[in-house]
Amino acid sequence: MYIVIDAVKEGRSRIIKMYEKGNFLDCDGNNIPNEHLKGKRENDKWLVGSDQVLN
Repeated sequence: MYIVIDAVKEGRSRIIKMYEKGNFLDCDGNNIPNEHLKGKRENDKWLVGSDQVLN
């Protein structure tokens, strides 16, 4: 359990970047409307290092 927590804190994990209202962002920082995500496996969600989200 602590191995996973340490990996997240150190930025060795990836987390999907979200806007403060809970909407997902693309790599340009633009909001992705929910209707563009429904029923799709591939999308433009922005993956960032976990240390970027926690700091």
